[in-house]
Amino acid sequence: MTRTDGRLQVALVALCAAVFLDSMDLSLMGVALPAIGRDLSLPESTLQWLMSGYAVAYGGFLLLGGRIADLFGRRRVFLLSLAGATGYTAGLIASGLLTEISWRLVFFLPVPIALLVLAAAPLVLPRGVRPPGAREGFDAVGAVAVTGGVLLLVFALTEKSWPAGVVAVLLLGAFVVIERRRSAPLVPLEVFRSGTVGAANLAALAWACATIGWQFVAVLYLQQVLDYTPLTTGLGIVPMGLAIVITANLAGRLISRYGLGRVAAAGMLIQGAGILLFLRAGATGDYLTVLLPALVVHGIGNGLSFPSLNIAAVAGLPDERQGLASGLVTSAVQIGAGIGVAVLASMMTLGGSTLAGYRIAFLMAGGFSLIGALAAAFGLRPRRPAPVPAPTV
Repeated sequence: MTRTDGRLQVALVALCAAVFLDSMDLSLMGVALPAIGRDLSLPESTLQWLMSGYAVAYGGFLLLGGRIADLFGRRRVFLLSLAGATGYTAGLIASGLLTEISWRLVFFLPVPIALLVLAAAPLVLPRGVRPPGAREGFDAVGAVAVTGGVLLLVFALTEKSWPAGVVAVLLLGAFVVIERRRSAPLVPLEVFRSGTVGAANLAALAWACATIGWQFVAVLYLQQVLDYTPLTTGLGIVPMGLAIVITANLAGRLISRYGLGRVAAAGMLIQGAGILLFLRAGATGDYLTVLLPALVVHGIGNGLSFPSLNIAAVAGLPDERQGLASGLVTSAVQIGAGIGVAVLASMMTLGGSTLAGYRIAFLMAGGFSLIGALAAAFGLRPRRPAPVPAPTV
């Protein structure tokens, strides 16, 4: 192995670790939610904001982050954002640990991983050149408008507040107007002329509504209905994670053979089937015969759909817009997570009983998966090349 190959492998590990931090934040929060609510006497409507607020704010400003990365260099922005995230998290945990040793430790776990990535990244990531468009600036006003609009939309869904919904629509409309008029918009609207980009982002948003929203409900179900502890909850979900890892490693071959649209749609349908299998679980759901099959099926669907949607989202844009492309799809996932958690938390209050509320929420999560499957099946179909006219003689 050459020295260059070694650096590339370490760079890949560093970038994968950063993505791992992104995924770990929500999963750690999800498992700890019941304990947080119990210790702080928070209702479920407030608990969902711990996930929705974080995910929506993160997703909204990812659009700005992707644009800044394209303008000022991806290596520089990656290092600065990673160091800012580490300091903020470490500050929160230091204050928490001084008061008591408890669930606050879940906020500390990302810190050592982020520090390791921060140490390795400058050594292995190429510096690159500053793009000529960096002088154009970036659209902070657009980022505030879209993030505020989505946050208010989530609030309106959760609190059933129509004034907040009206303001959310106005802010999102203002975002579109801002993007049309700015010379250097946060999200150039012409990128959505590529049907693949739009469909992939819509499917990714539905994917997150389903799977992250389902995770919120499932964790509460396991701990509040089945009396699982946080430890047994985490261990119980491990088979789903293993199914995701194994299937994701096979996804590339399936995509090469069947195409992005078919694999993504199949994954969304399988994911939805896993969610709907939770309808079999009652007040005393057996793990081996009821919960485990549902978790494994859901994991298989995740492992097929998530890589497919990410590939489709970035493949439709040129290299100089890859920061925007990755920011868009990651934002779609985070915003979808916030919306999904809010909607499913609202569904849990319906049905007349606790168990009925959970079942309605599981049905809604399955519906989100179906929407994502339809978006992938019809929006990610390979485009046939235009016919070439026969030469005239």
